[in-house]
Order: sequence, then structure tokens, then C-alpha cells
Amino acid sequence: ESRAFRRGLLAVARGSGDRDGDALAEFDAWLENHPWGFTAVVDGPNVAYLNQNYDGGRFRLAQVDAVVRALEARGHVVLIALPAKYCDAVVPNHRKGANAQFSTALGAPRQKLEADELALLAKWSARGALYAVPRACHDDLYWMLASTRGLLAVSNDRARDHWGAVADERTYKRWKAAAVAGFDVACDGAATLSFPRPWARDAHAVPGVDG
Repeated sequence: ESRAFRRGLLAVARGSGDRDGDALAEFDAWLENHPWGFTAVVDGPNVAYLNQNYDGGRFRLAQVDAVVRALEARGHVVLIALPAKYCDAVVPNHRKGANAQFSTALGAPRQKLEADELALLAKWSARGALYAVPRACHDDLYWMLASTRGLLAVSNDRARDHWGAVADERTYKRWKAAAVAGFDVACDGAATLSFPRPWARDAHAVPGVDG
């Protein structure tokens, strides 16, 4: 079933153009052959934009860091999937009422990352934990595909737009219940995770991780 999902996701990417299809296939090969054996993948934008739909809301890498640390505390080897446009010093801000620090000529809101946020990107990149999804590619396909290789996916995104082209409703529900963890980040910055049943165990029993 995982192989069928993976083929379906690759087909969805290919349907958007050869560039998208080639980029996702490259990620799939990279993940399959990576020596680290990642056990969890984080949907970076979904985490960074949590609870930011208000005046002054912004893309917050500190929230991604909180989720990563919560996963690592349970013994996970974490991969962060983040579109390349969010790996720059100036990034988009797609939140409603965004308090953008400046806008482009087209009026698209943008924000400058703080020094501590740039330091997080540098840290993740240096240790090989950051995968920058190529520009104009569908970043959701990357964390979804990673879940078909046995990684626990962390996202509150229902991903229905993509799964509709890959699987029926029953199969979609089975995938989400088994492979995707929800999350929350409190006002004090602490992250909590809602693990699917196969992963709801202590760090010594996390699949693929030695205690």
C-alpha cells in the first residue's frame, strides 16, 4: 500500500510538469539512500504558521524548533521539509493581517527573519536535518511521500487536496490515523504532539530508533 501511495504522489508531481516530478523523485531517492535513517518528518510551513492568523502574525521558525525538540526528546531522528523560499533571510508572510516588514512591488507581504531564526536555519542545514523543497514545487508532497517510507509525519494539514488523486477516502483515513501526528505549540513555546497509535510509545520503543 505504501508503494502504491508513493507511486501516486510521484504521479501527482509529474502531472504538474517534468520539473516537479523529477524533483520529488530526487527527494525520494535521497531519502531512501540517506545513511541517517530519519524517523520523523516535520511539515515546516504548517508548524511555523500555527496560530498566526491575526494582526502581527508571522512565519515562526521557533515553533518548528519546539516541535523538533519534542520529537528528539522521544528519540526521533528528525527531517524538516521547508520550501526553499522560506530558507532565505527574507521570506513570504501569508498570514491574514500579516504585519509585513515590507512588500514587493506586487504588494505580497514579506518578513525578515530574526537573527535567532537565521541561526536555526543554519544549525539545521549544517547537521543535515533540513530539506529545502525546490521553488514552485508542491512542498506537501514531500512530507507526505516521506511518510510512505516509514517516517512519522508531523502536520495538522489534512492534505486532502493531494490525497484525493492518490487514494480513496477509506485508505486516506487509514493513512492519516497510522502515519500522521498532530501538534500544538503553547504560548510559552512548549510543543505537544498527538501521536498515531503505532507511534504512541516511549522513546525506547520508537520504530527504527535504539533506546
